Amino acid sequence: FSRMNVGISVNSASLITTLAADVESWDDEDDWESEGLNKTDIIASLRSLPPQAHSDWTATKVSLSFPSLPKTADTQGDSIALSPGIGAVVCRDSTVLSLEFDLASPAACKRL
Repeated sequence: FSRMNVGISVNSASLITTLAADVESWDDEDDWESEGLNKTDIIASLRSLPPQAHSDWTATKVSLSFPSLPKTADTQGDSIALSPGIGAVVCRDSTVLSLEFDLASPAACKRL
C-alpha cells in the first residue's frame, strides 16, 4: 500500500486478515456491548470482505471501499473504531462498508 494512487484497486486480503485477527484477540467485548455493537458479527463481516478494494486518500486518511459488495437498502453506516487510527463504516446489520486509516496515527500507517 505504500504507493497508492487515488482511485486504484488494491489487494487488501492480507491487511484485512491481520486486522480481523488483531481485533478479535483484544479483550474488549464490554466496550463493544456498551456501544451497542456486536463484535463477533463485525469481525465476521471484516473477514467476508472481498480481497479487492478501491483506495482513495486525502492528506489525512486512506479509505478502502469494496465496490463488489452486494448492494443493499442500507448503504449508509456509522463510523466505529476498530483499533488505534483505524475505523470502519458499518451498517446497522454489522456489514462493513469501508475502512478508514488515519494517517496521523503511526499504528494505522504501519498497517498500510
